[in-house]
Amino acid sequence: MPTITKLDGVWAPCAGNNHTDGGEIVKCDGCAAQIAKRPDGKLFDVKGFGYYHARKFTCWNMAHTCDPAAVARYAAEKAAAIASGEVVKGARVVVVRGRKVPKGTTGVVFWTGLDAYDKPKIGLRDDAGTTHWTAASNVDVAAP
Repeated sequence: MPTITKLDGVWAPCAGNNHTDGGEIVKCDGCAAQIAKRPDGKLFDVKGFGYYHARKFTCWNMAHTCDPAAVARYAAEKAAAIASGEVVKGARVVVVRGRKVPKGTTGVVFWTGLDAYDKPKIGLRDDAGTTHWTAASNVDVAAP
C-alpha cells in the first residue's frame, strides 16, 4: 500500500523510473483542467498511474495544451458566476467590510484560496497595481 504523506493530493511526482522532479497540482486558468506545474513553470497533464491511480505526470511528453472547447466552456461558466455575484478569479470586486484594506478599494481578483483557519480568502489587485489580501466575505462583486 502506498505511503500517504502530508503533500498527498497537492504534489505530483514524475512517472519516470529515474526521475526526481515533481510539480504542484493546480487548476489551469484557461480551461480549468487539473495540471502539474513544475518549479521551472512548465505545465503537464496529470494522469492516474498504477493500481491506486496515483496522480503523476510524465515530463517527456503530455505537456499541457488547452482544448479550445474547454476554454470556451470555462469562460462561459466564469462569466455566469461573476454575473450571479460569486467571487471568482477575474471578478471585479469592491471592499465593503474589514479593517486592513480600506473600504471602497476596487480591484480584480487574481487568487482565491483558504487562510490558516480554512476560511475563504482572496487576493485582489487594484487599478494602481497594489496587491491586497482579505477575506472573501469582505468584498462584493462590483457592478459592471
